[in-house]
Amino acid sequence: EEMNFILTKGAEERLAKLYNCIKYGTPVLLEGPTGTSKTLCSEIVCKYLGRELIHFNLSSETKAQDLIGRYVGDENSWVGMSFQYGPFYTAFTQGKVLWLDEIDLVSPSVRQFIEETLDSEILNIEFPGRPLNVVKMHPEFRIIVTQTTNFSVFGTYKQNLELPFISRFIIIDFPAFTEDELLIIGKGFAEKFGY
Repeated sequence: EEMNFILTKGAEERLAKLYNCIKYGTPVLLEGPTGTSKTLCSEIVCKYLGRELIHFNLSSETKAQDLIGRYVGDENSWVGMSFQYGPFYTAFTQGKVLWLDEIDLVSPSVRQFIEETLDSEILNIEFPGRPLNVVKMHPEFRIIVTQTTNFSVFGTYKQNLELPFISRFIIIDFPAFTEDELLIIGKGFAEKFGY
């Protein structure tokens, strides 16, 4: 209710599956068209479980280094730059839930990096000017990735997900809303806001 979410039977099933994946540490792939509440469902489940969610939008330009960390301009530093840890490193080491949007846009090498890290539960990091750092996965680390199934202007940049990558995830389908679901949602909002 706080998040203006109208619960339908389909939404309840998807929330239950997502809840179990996050609670028990199973990597999850949310698949479906834009506007089917993939983001909101993830936020609701994380809020319900009291888990912090780190949200990161991927693109065809995303590199593994963007997920781990990089040097950025910093006017407060005497050298003019400082190191900023990336979302994957932060979630991996601090036991947070990482939400990576549009996993099908990134290059296979980025997905391979994620796949290898999930398998080994170890992150080998070598930053310029720093020694090799081997970091073990926090036991509470969770990962959610999404894939939009409808085609858009950017459809040509999408990659087909490799079977070895997909096999590491439970897939939760977020189909387009049916007319019955839309009617329930419409009635729910009308009642909630007094239309």
